[in-house]
Amino acid sequence: MQRWRSFFQPQIVQVSLSGDAPLQVFNYTAKKLYQTQDNLKAVVDFLANSIAQLPLEVYQREGETERKRDRTSVAAQLLWRPNNDQTGYEFIRALAIEYFVFGCVYVWVLPDAESDSGYQMRIIPTEWVIETKSRNNYAPDLIRVKAGSAAGYIDILRDEFVPFKTYSPGNPGSYVSQVSALKQTLQEQMEAGRFRKELWHSSGRLNAQILRPANVQPWDDETRKKFVTAFREGWGSGGSKSGSIPLLEDGMEIKPFQTSFKEQQWVESIKLSREAVAAAYGVNPSLIWHSDTQTYASSKDNARALYAECLGPVLQMLQQRINSFLLPMVGADPNTYVEFDLTEKLKGSFEEHSSILQSA
Repeated sequence: MQRWRSFFQPQIVQVSLSGDAPLQVFNYTAKKLYQTQDNLKAVVDFLANSIAQLPLEVYQREGETERKRDRTSVAAQLLWRPNNDQTGYEFIRALAIEYFVFGCVYVWVLPDAESDSGYQMRIIPTEWVIETKSRNNYAPDLIRVKAGSAAGYIDILRDEFVPFKTYSPGNPGSYVSQVSALKQTLQEQMEAGRFRKELWHSSGRLNAQILRPANVQPWDDETRKKFVTAFREGWGSGGSKSGSIPLLEDGMEIKPFQTSFKEQQWVESIKLSREAVAAAYGVNPSLIWHSDTQTYASSKDNARALYAECLGPVLQMLQQRINSFLLPMVGADPNTYVEFDLTEKLKGSFEEHSSILQSA
C-alpha cells in the first residue's frame, strides 16, 4: 500500500500540468482560430448554445425514489446568478465555449457577501493560466493566473477552483483540445483561402492569358514591362478600368483557361472542412448546415440525437463535476444535486402527442 501511495501521490516532485498538443496554425492560437474560422466558430457556438439553453435545475433527494425541486438554497441561487455580471445561461455558455476551444476551463469559487448566495463564480480562461503546480500527476493544486496585460499575478489554491477538462492519453493530469485534431484541416482551409485571395488580387480578374501573334514585331524588355504594368494598374484589383473590357492591339487576344487545382474546388473544400470540424466534435453537420438530402423526419431524429448522443457525455461530465466538487465548496447538503432538464428536448412534438392520444 505504501508503494502504491508513493507512486500516485509523490510529496516532493512538483510537475507543471498544461495542454499537450500545440494549437498554433500559421501563428494563430486556438482563440484566434475560433475568432476567424467560420466553420469552427459555427460548431462551437452551436454546441455551447445547445448546452446553455438547457435548464440547470437543483434537486433535493428524499429517499430512494422521491425528490423535490430546490429554488432557495445556496447552490440554487449561485447557479441562477453566478456573479454580478452574468446570468446562468451566459455563464454556462462561456464555460462551454472555453471547454470546446481549449479543452480546459477553470471555475473560481469565492465568497461574496453582497450576493444572495454568499458566493460568486468566475471563469478563468486557460490563456490566463501561466503556470500550474501539483504534488501528484492527476490534478493541479495551484494555478497561477495573470489576466491579460495586468501587472502581477495571483495564485489560486485547489480548494477555490474546479477544473473542467478533457482527457489527454498518457498524461492524465493534462488536457487536449479538439482544435488540435483539426490542425491539418484548418491549415489546408487557410491555405486555400490565401490562394483564392491572391488569385483575385493578381493582375486580372479572369483566369485567362493574353496571346500575342508571333508574326508581329517582337517586344523588348522595356516595352513588355510597360504593357504589364499598365494592364495591372488599369484592369487589376482596384484599377481604374477594373471590370471593363480591355482594348488590345497588334492582333493580341485574351484566351480564358481553367486550372484543375484542388484548392479551386471551393464548394467541395468548404463541405469537407465542415464535415471534418463537425466530426471532431461529434455532431451531425446537417444540424448546423442545411443538406440537400435532409428531410423533415431526419432533421427531427438528428435533433434528438444531439442531446442523447452528441452532448450526452458532455452534459454528464458537467453535472458530475458540479455535484462532486463545486457543490461541496459552497456547503451544499449531501442530498442536493444538479441536473440538466432534457425533457423539452427529448420529448415528442405536439403532433406526435396528438397522434398517440387519438390512438389511445
